[in-house]
Amino acid sequence: MSTITNKLLPIFHREGIGVSMILILLFLFLSVSSPYFLTAENLSNLLLQSVFILIVAFGTMFVLTMGGIDLSVGSILGLCGGVSGWLMVHGTNMWLAILAGLALGTLIGLFNGIIITRLRISPFLATFAMLYIARGLLFLLTSKEPIRNFASQEFKFIAQGYVLGIPSPVWIALIIFLLCYFLFSFTKFGRFVVAVGSNKEAAHLSGISTNNINIRVYALSGLLAAASGIMLTSRLTSVQPLMGTN
Repeated sequence: MSTITNKLLPIFHREGIGVSMILILLFLFLSVSSPYFLTAENLSNLLLQSVFILIVAFGTMFVLTMGGIDLSVGSILGLCGGVSGWLMVHGTNMWLAILAGLALGTLIGLFNGIIITRLRISPFLATFAMLYIARGLLFLLTSKEPIRNFASQEFKFIAQGYVLGIPSPVWIALIIFLLCYFLFSFTKFGRFVVAVGSNKEAAHLSGISTNNINIRVYALSGLLAAASGIMLTSRLTSVQPLMGTN
């Protein structure tokens, strides 16, 4: 018995294992307590509902690993999704509207990174301010009223379609996850992000441009928040002034 215990204890000491164990136990409990939980339809719905938060979380993971924080992602999500919808209402091609939304999210992220690195403002204050700036711009864009009747069938397919019986947003989230995993685990950029988060001064002395890494990470966070916002707009087939709140 002691031999088994000695083999298991190192597993529980690994970083993040506690959260994983709680999720597994919760999954098992719900599977036993409800006959409807462990069904393909329910699991598909759970995945679909979590996709929008997952995509934002992929970008936030880079920010947190670097030792930063980004409080503005919810408002970036709403504003960029709103801009794409607003452009389509005014006759812009769907793909151009999507690119405009993604570009805007990236630019806001770049702006966050520049403010933090160049003006030496704390990430908490800079992104907290951007949270209200982006939300205010969305209120101006929508006049505090939902924007509807712009979504074509092609745009709806982004978040409402199915591929091989699986919702298309799940496929999109999986592709984004694999790209982020590759970026984080197999590129210099990913190693530099970890180095900056571990010890910013040591990273700087070893020749890493810490400011450049900061700016690129916040740009990535903004880009992924924008992608999530555009997908949520497709899912709702409308632009809501409070999209991404909380």
